[in-house]
Parts: sequence; C-alpha cells; structure tokens
Amino acid sequence: MNRRIYLHILLSITLHCVILMPFFNDARSSIKSEKILDPFFLVNIEEPLTKHKYTAPAKKIKLEKKTQQIKNIKKTHKKQRPQGIREDTIHLNSHKLKYSDYTRQIKKRIETKWEYPREAQEKGITGTVRLTFTIDKNGEIVSIKLHDNDPDYLLYNSTVLAISQAAPFGPIPERLRLDRLHIKALFKYSD
Repeated sequence: MNRRIYLHILLSITLHCVILMPFFNDARSSIKSEKILDPFFLVNIEEPLTKHKYTAPAKKIKLEKKTQQIKNIKKTHKKQRPQGIREDTIHLNSHKLKYSDYTRQIKKRIETKWEYPREAQEKGITGTVRLTFTIDKNGEIVSIKLHDNDPDYLLYNSTVLAISQAAPFGPIPERLRLDRLHIKALFKYSD
C-alpha cells in the first residue's frame, strides 16, 4: 500500500514539473533580462526614454548634431580616469569665489535654452531633474549623469536638450588649473 502511494506521489511530482517547466523558464529569463539601475548612471542622450517619443520638431536637427558630438565624446571617454586628471565638483549655483564668474556664464547659457515643455504644462506635470554634467577644459560636455531614478520623460528631455544646446561653454579658466569640471544642477519645473 505504501509503495503505491509513493509511486503516485512521485508520478504526480514528475508530471507537475514537466507541465510547469516552461513557465519557470519564462520567469527565470525575464528576471535575468531585467536591469537594476544604480541611482547614479550615465544618460545616453542619443536614445530618449522609451515610454514616450518626444522631440521638439523645430529643435530636432540641432539636437541630432549635439547628440552626435556627445556620442563622439563618449567614445573617447574612459570609465577609469587617467592619472593626472585635475578635476573638481561644484554646484551650478556655487558661491565659491573662484568659480562664481564661470558658473554664472554657464548658468546664463543654459537658461537661454531651457524651456518648460508645453506638453508638460498642459498635462500639469511638475517635478525636479537632478543631474551632474561634466565639461572638459575646452568647455565641451563629456558626460551627463542623472541622479533621479525615474524623472518625467518630458522634463528629462527638456533638461538634457537645454544643456546640450548651451554647449560648448567657454573654456575652463586657466587660473582654475582643471582638466574637468563636474557641475551639479537642479532643474525645477513648477507652475
């Protein structure tokens, strides 16, 4: 009697495994394909967020040129810093005396290009985009790192577009003796 029960249980387990195996394989492959995002990650300016495709039509050509420039810069940018690179990190609203003139100039250039997206205004979308962009000693953008995991795509695109269009900035002043300058910025979108 006990052998029959064990045989039925073993047969039942085997059949369940055979029937359910495809479901486990699908679940396992979907788990492997998901990417966990670090709160600090590089932004690929070439590919906008995939949720929605938003590009301001009048600015599309300029954006493509800037995107290509940034793409070329990224090819030369190495993940590990070469030794001997002199760099500093500041905030765009820095009150440090040695940076104030330069950051004021950068801020003015960005403000001339920065716009609240009309579609975001119509939908009542507000929010903040926090990022750090890096410029080389010639004032060219080296990278843009987003510090928000999931900003609204319209606000995100508007911010990256403004920075891209404002570049190149003036060269980093010689008196600062820097090869790269990381600039933290906060872009607030509100009514």
